[in-house]
Amino acid sequence: HRQPPRHQGLELWLTQFHQPRPPRETWEADPIFSAMQAAFSEHHIDNPEFMGIHYMDATSVEECWRLLRQTGKSLSYESLALVPRYSAWLAGQDWTDAYVRHRKNLQLIGLNDPDKRWVLKNPSHLAALDALMTVYPDALIVRTFRDPVTSIASACSLSAEATAGQSTTFVAEGIGRSQLDMLSRDLIDSGQLAGLIADCSVTGATSNPTIFAKALSESGAYDEQIAAAFNQAGSTGA
Repeated sequence: HRQPPRHQGLELWLTQFHQPRPPRETWEADPIFSAMQAAFSEHHIDNPEFMGIHYMDATSVEECWRLLRQTGKSLSYESLALVPRYSAWLAGQDWTDAYVRHRKNLQLIGLNDPDKRWVLKNPSHLAALDALMTVYPDALIVRTFRDPVTSIASACSLSAEATAGQSTTFVAEGIGRSQLDMLSRDLIDSGQLAGLIADCSVTGATSNPTIFAKALSESGAYDEQIAAAFNQAGSTGA
């Protein structure tokens, strides 16, 4: 998260208490910064497992989803609880207003550094790229790819550790199912699934293989497609 001199990132304490970024040498004298730093130091001692998964302190350059939460539009809530009604609501929302507020917050925080370009990180931007590009038409998006098995496991571990003891439903397999559903929705919204259908002949997808297997074995819903696939395989000698 280190930034080149001509760039700026979003420090954790400024995502919580928005203000023009003060000179770095004054932060320790700021009572809000000092209180947050002390709280993180205590959290490191009490929750070493969490810090091993995702280290944080007040100076850390963090993901900018915290700014999107101000309008109630953020995938962070679905990463911390099982909220199906919220998920259904969010799926139908236009995020443009969330990114307008996001931009205003960045303008405030970066007021003292007008010549520095923002470098931000937030995987959940994939859920609303259209709104992001409407508000930030000159944005340069760098998308990285990671093994899904590794990335989903990592996300589930972080969610489990962050919410330990807080729920009886958002645990274990419940976390896994909810994260798969959420990430699958992003696959659709980002257009990646459409690209797979157009370019790779993908004709279907599921975020829950167990339910899909049950549907194949216990219902006739897919009989026609299965028979067609067998016929095609037989005609081609596959």
